[in-house]
Amino acid sequence: MFCRNCGNEVADKAVVCVSCGLRPLTEQNFCQECGGETKEDQEICLNCGCRTQSKNSNYQIKQKNTQASVQHGGFFRRLAALIIDIITIEVSGLVIGFPIGFIIGLIMIAMGYLEHEIVAFAESVGLLLSLVISWLYFTIMESSKQQATLGKMALGLKVVDIDSNRISFARANGRYFAKIISAVTLFIGFIMAAFTKNKQAMHDRITDTYVSKFPRGVNATNSHHVNSSNS
Repeated sequence: MFCRNCGNEVADKAVVCVSCGLRPLTEQNFCQECGGETKEDQEICLNCGCRTQSKNSNYQIKQKNTQASVQHGGFFRRLAALIIDIITIEVSGLVIGFPIGFIIGLIMIAMGYLEHEIVAFAESVGLLLSLVISWLYFTIMESSKQQATLGKMALGLKVVDIDSNRISFARANGRYFAKIISAVTLFIGFIMAAFTKNKQAMHDRITDTYVSKFPRGVNATNSHHVNSSNS
């Protein structure tokens, strides 16, 4: 968070800014989310798109009000982002897995293992590595400041909670593993994004998450955007 008086960064729950000595939300000179300059009574930061907060305001937007005013991303936007993510994960798996597999193969040859045993073991390690990379890729990036994987960033999307805030690592984990349910239902859980009111897939509904579309020129790390859409 940034002090709205001097623009310096302060702790999220700081009572007083150590740089200027005032309460962080007393004045209206800077945005509390990105530190960009704002004017008096300005309700939305033009730099990051968030709602500016003052000591007397309550800018937490609840689902009933928030979701009524957002734009929701369609199924094909989500699919395009997923394709980019799959390609990214596959390339990462090859880059990481090839040297590991090569070293393991040399060790197993030296230990006298047969070719089919080495191949079977390599396939098992490759599958495990792919699963771990996929899990870490989605959970870390979607709970990071970017709030999005590379695919989502390319399509202008980010994962948010009901208040358009950044989700926790725990919720990102829940969202990732909830995709198993979306998949075992013959992928109907994914297709739901094309028909549900808020364009939520089954795993979105299970974890109460959304994927918002941030406007051009707006920083994806912001956790309070006016326009949103789900992926």
